[in-house]
Amino acid sequence: MKNLKSIISLILPNYLKNFLKKLFHLKDFYLLEGFYDTYDMANLDSVSDTGYSNLNIVKKKRFTNNLSSFIQGRYIVSSIIFSFDNNIKKILEFGGGIEPVYKYINLNRKKGLVNYVTEREELINQINISEDYKDKIIYFTNHENVELNTIDIAIFNSSIQYHKNFQKILDDITNSKIKYILITDTIFSDFDLHKYTLQVNTKPSKFVYILLSFKKISDFFKKKNYDLIYEVNGKNHLGEKNQVKIHEKISNEKLNFKTLLYKLQN
Repeated sequence: MKNLKSIISLILPNYLKNFLKKLFHLKDFYLLEGFYDTYDMANLDSVSDTGYSNLNIVKKKRFTNNLSSFIQGRYIVSSIIFSFDNNIKKILEFGGGIEPVYKYINLNRKKGLVNYVTEREELINQINISEDYKDKIIYFTNHENVELNTIDIAIFNSSIQYHKNFQKILDDITNSKIKYILITDTIFSDFDLHKYTLQVNTKPSKFVYILLSFKKISDFFKKKNYDLIYEVNGKNHLGEKNQVKIHEKISNEKLNFKTLLYKLQN
């Protein structure tokens, strides 16, 4: 059916595409569904035993020293940051999982770097760090266990949208005057308020995805004296083809995958 859908998309006019999609029950692939005003309302329709990927999927994950065979754009962007500021020594990464940014930083820049990673407890329990990395990549279940005033950069590699308490996290890291804040590969909306939806492309899991309002996030960082010094916009994950439909009902025009780098101003 996937091959048939691709053929339909390439060679047929729209009215025939729509007819054949209905005939063969083909649907446009989308990442998100549902539209809610609060996290708790969205969570009522979630299907997950962890609040993210189901536990049986999490238990299959393993940390290795090897780089991923599919190096996502978010890793490339994150690692580039370290090439222009040699003073970055301590990283706080939210949701780094088994692919923390430290693995992707140029070898010449790794000396003296420490990558603190906050992750879900069920995933941390699966991670067995090699001796080479034990004092370089350190996992915590809560960012409050890290001395935030020692951190040089906070990184959300496509992760901030999964944190129910994202506003408190942002308050904590900006109040601690962390120099850089990087948010990669995250869907933002042009709505005036944050909204909530469900990510559905990782079946059988279905979990809350926060549609962050770019306006509200921008206003927040301005008040905290952070400037946006780098921005990338697109209709899909970094380096991938455009998503035909990001959300089942919300127009793509209202949504953008964004990568944002903020810097604290003196």
